[in-house]
Amino acid sequence: MKKLKIAALCLCAALLCSACKSTPSSSSGQSGSVPASAASEPLPLPASSAPQTPPEVFDAASGQEPEGSEPPPIVMSAGPSFISLPITEAGGAEGEKALVVLHVPESWQFDQYITFSRGDAKIAEFPRLWRAADAAAPFSAEMLAPYQGDGASPEDAAADDLELDGRPLRVLHLNTWMDGSEELWFLHCAFYALDGYVVETHLYTVQDWGGADSEELLAALRTLELHFSEENAGGA
Repeated sequence: MKKLKIAALCLCAALLCSACKSTPSSSSGQSGSVPASAASEPLPLPASSAPQTPPEVFDAASGQEPEGSEPPPIVMSAGPSFISLPITEAGGAEGEKALVVLHVPESWQFDQYITFSRGDAKIAEFPRLWRAADAAAPFSAEMLAPYQGDGASPEDAAADDLELDGRPLRVLHLNTWMDGSEELWFLHCAFYALDGYVVETHLYTVQDWGGADSEELLAALRTLELHFSEENAGGA
């Protein structure tokens, strides 16, 4: 009788051991083990945690923008600036006055006369308004003489004949140096033909023509209007 009990206990123990070694099944009836072929392959990351290529940013240390980046938009002043100028006739005589009205970049500060500054440095000046020499050739030798030949420093000015909104624009480029400084300074003298007159503008910058400063000047010239009075336009 004891032998039968011992045999029955051994049989129960064997069944329990067999159940412990069996592989559990998932709720779908498939095996929960990972196939050997997939064990060595990395699992894909969720889209939100996949590594991202960092965006290109402005390198402040070198002053360089990433290739293909667009320059920031030019923000113009909310209100216009008013410049009262006598019209310079042939031979230098000054006739009636005109009121030059234009919008300028927001960063330009107006001295309420003819000059604009940015920070502590002069950026632009509107010294003269000329009567155009001719409709087909508005720029006379008299207008350009102070910036060419003996009047130019350190050498004759290079000239670009351009168009702005379909109107003639001539730009003379001079290199000079700031007072008390060894820093090279670019002076761009722009002559813009508008409605039978020529507006003379000077751009003072440490950049050659084609940089951000010249784009700001062109943006200002695009807004330019002329208003006339036989006496004193603008009250100046």
